[in-house]
Amino acid sequence: MPQQLELHTENYDGVNYRVAEIKKAILFPQHSGNLTLDPLEGEVIARIPTKQSNDPFDIFNNPFNPFFGNVRDVKIALKSDPIKITVKDLPGNAPADFTGAVGKLSCEVTLDKKEVKAHDAITLKIKISGKGNIKLIDSPKVNVPPDFESYDPKENSNVNSAMSGVTGSKTFEYLLIPRNPGDFKISVAPFSYFDLEKKQFVTIPISDLTVKVLKGEGGSAVVVSGVEQSDVQLLGKDIRFLKTTEPDFTLVRKPLFGSPLFYGLIALPAILFVFFLFILRRKKDAQGNAGLIKSQQANKMAMKRLSVAKKLLSANEKDKFLDEMFRALWGFISDKLQIPVADLSKDSVTAALSSKGVSEELIRQFTETLDTCEFARFAGGIGENNETIYNKGIDIISKLENAIR
Repeated sequence: MPQQLELHTENYDGVNYRVAEIKKAILFPQHSGNLTLDPLEGEVIARIPTKQSNDPFDIFNNPFNPFFGNVRDVKIALKSDPIKITVKDLPGNAPADFTGAVGKLSCEVTLDKKEVKAHDAITLKIKISGKGNIKLIDSPKVNVPPDFESYDPKENSNVNSAMSGVTGSKTFEYLLIPRNPGDFKISVAPFSYFDLEKKQFVTIPISDLTVKVLKGEGGSAVVVSGVEQSDVQLLGKDIRFLKTTEPDFTLVRKPLFGSPLFYGLIALPAILFVFFLFILRRKKDAQGNAGLIKSQQANKMAMKRLSVAKKLLSANEKDKFLDEMFRALWGFISDKLQIPVADLSKDSVTAALSSKGVSEELIRQFTETLDTCEFARFAGGIGENNETIYNKGIDIISKLENAIR
């Protein structure tokens, strides 16, 4: 509405009034039936003339004197009549993926990169535009391969309101991080809406998006993909070829049963089993000692990495700083819990910390610190600043050092 009211004259019950529109709103009913809009209530100031003086010469108290009239201001409460509207039901043949979008809409899905290295971020953008209840629209469901790590979408609405309705667009941006190389497909569910002009549901199919992931630098992360592997079958060797030559039989003059070789072969499995247990015990002891030393020196190693990260932060080398912070966090928890780096994941770390008696709140703080650091690595300038990430890293390592004994 304009700041300056636009007045015009209207006749109501034989009396002319000066009228101005003070508010307009576009409404989207959320269910069908007979609905009632609450009345609009407010207060206005009315300027009312006071009682006229009996002295005809008292022009200073004359209420009809345009210059010296005696008036007073009175507050008057106003209340409009309620408005009743009838909202029709949508047809009962709604598609399975319909979530309430109504109007005249279109849907566009794009990827900023179709070829990327493992651990580099890509952005999936879904843009819904047109005319209708744009602000109430939800994103179509995105099916990401298990080898990808995804974050909640960032929503951005660009809406214009006019007497003809609401037009504009709503964009959903998904941050995706592939963890393993290969060719992958990202599928997005069809977008369905009810077309008010056609009086029917319209479904917009969305083609699968293909992403080629190349091998990344610095090794690949261990991610359980969930893809079932078929059993390897060795064909052509379960049945040997028939021999067509004359057989050459040899008579064994000394039977194997009862011979020293016979008893030696019987005792061999037991000997090998004892030898295997001995080797396994020595290896386990060596690993335990090495793991104990690494666990005791975990905080020292983490402080060295954090010192390097601090220098990189001072030199404003953002990418190297974030990489060093990520190594410091994962390296500390790997050494402290004696978990190989290849077996590290958020689930395995959470389970290990819980078994050590670490509180759920402290575990949550550690995973949030990891997410903050990793998100900053791949999301550009979005998120918390590097100084905050550095301070969070020192704080969570210190807390875990005291909590894990």
